[in-house]
Amino acid sequence: MHRLLLISLCLACAGCGSSEVDELVMRLKTRDAAELREIRSKLVRLPNAIAVPALRKGLHADKWRTRYMSAQLLGRFQAQEAIPELLAALHDSIGGVRVQAAGALGRLQAQGAVPTLIDLLDEDAEVVQIAALEALGAIGSSQALPALCRLTQSGPLGVRGAAISVLGPCHDFEGAPVLSAKALQYTRQALDDVFIRIRIAGIVSLRGFSYQGAVADLLRLAQDASPEVQHVAVQSLGEITSSRHAAWQDHPGPDMSLITSALDSIRTATDNAAVRERALQSLAKIAAGTG
Repeated sequence: MHRLLLISLCLACAGCGSSEVDELVMRLKTRDAAELREIRSKLVRLPNAIAVPALRKGLHADKWRTRYMSAQLLGRFQAQEAIPELLAALHDSIGGVRVQAAGALGRLQAQGAVPTLIDLLDEDAEVVQIAALEALGAIGSSQALPALCRLTQSGPLGVRGAAISVLGPCHDFEGAPVLSAKALQYTRQALDDVFIRIRIAGIVSLRGFSYQGAVADLLRLAQDASPEVQHVAVQSLGEITSSRHAAWQDHPGPDMSLITSALDSIRTATDNAAVRERALQSLAKIAAGTG
């Protein structure tokens, strides 16, 4: 009874009936920001059984804005049944639609999308490449490792950074040991890169490797000249809550006081409020043992 009442109320918000919901989806083409917010608000309150069929139709609309927003919302609805249409949308003539379709497929962890997402890595549009990389990272497929390793060594800075950051999530030491070892090697190389974005990407990738043997690197990067790098490194140190953590692998003397002392020093010495707050949070996580 409660579910029927909810559906009735949701339909009342959008109009009533499937044709009205279809019309609501078609209106996603609007360029008016306030109208778009209103339409989105109505759609996201609808049950999947009502909204998803209309949004799947929206992927075939003539107006690219409707296709763009439909792909985005299908990811939010976690609409597994829309995967075939989203796969087709990876070939859309509009780059923005391909970006949103890739993002939705990543949220859906659609393994079947991996080959097409890998193909998108050779696109000229950097924004599409990055969206495909992020989707591959969300899916976590070692099938992507050859392409990822290639992109970490060449290409635009944004693409390099995105490729490095998803090496960790995509590695698989059991199924692809050689490529995974290479991925870890490229991740460690990134930690010493001249570009801030690349060093941060290296730390993000390390998280996917459970910071394997990375304590010394993280302690060093917590003292980096860049506050942005410091912030990410300090956050990562807060995820190491025991001397038995994989981050201590091959360390000659695992000792949590090395981390807590470093974080406490950063907390008192830094002029950056965000880094100071992150150091406090990391110390609290370590104290609670919940990292």
